[in-house]
Amino acid sequence: MRGIVVAALSLATWSAAFADPGDAEKAKAMLDRVAVAVHRDQNAAMQMFNAGADGFKDGSIYPFCFRVSDGIVLTGQTAGKDIRTFPGSGHAIFEAAQKPEDQVTEIAYMARKPPPADATPVKKVSVVRRIGELGCGVGYYP
Repeated sequence: MRGIVVAALSLATWSAAFADPGDAEKAKAMLDRVAVAVHRDQNAAMQMFNAGADGFKDGSIYPFCFRVSDGIVLTGQTAGKDIRTFPGSGHAIFEAAQKPEDQVTEIAYMARKPPPADATPVKKVSVVRRIGELGCGVGYYP
């Protein structure tokens, strides 16, 4: 019996190391800050997002933005690509950014965590909204 309790505690500790229940709140709060930064100065905001500066990177939580007109990503490793072509989530993310500016949409899908994590896809959720002529989102791994 004691072995089962130790194993259960070990599993709970291991799981907690990979999933922070506060990540959803962090992502939503970051998306609010993204909107403020984009409205203030879009070019400076893209530079901050790409650099992860001013708190725009928190572990595997970071913003991404794309043009709502053509889906071209402006940030990160996928800059220059059309978000609509991303497997599993691209069309849903693009469509979420076509909604009215104050409407936030949560989209759940499977994705790989950024390196050096295992390449096996895991559940990811992105909170997405329109900000002017951009679609922006912040993803987290629940």
